[in-house]
Amino acid sequence: MRQNAVDMLRRHHRQLSDWLIKIEHWRDQRAAHDKDAASDCLNDLLSNDPLLAGFSLLSPDVQSRERFFLLNSVKGYWEYLSNR
Repeated sequence: MRQNAVDMLRRHHRQLSDWLIKIEHWRDQRAAHDKDAASDCLNDLLSNDPLLAGFSLLSPDVQSRERFFLLNSVKGYWEYLSNR
């Protein structure tokens, strides 16, 4: 239990909403067949999302693992946006 649980949930909700907007912009700007689009989108998020600022502090093996999971998240958003 955390005293700031509601604030943490609000922050997470904002993060999800921000990603939706940013990923939708990337999807709209890049052709669906562009195999590098999702990866480029992730690189943009890693460079510009303040909540991902600590990513560069992770060890290379942890960065590799987390990049895999983050890329899957981007692809999930991309698929959701393509089917709505």
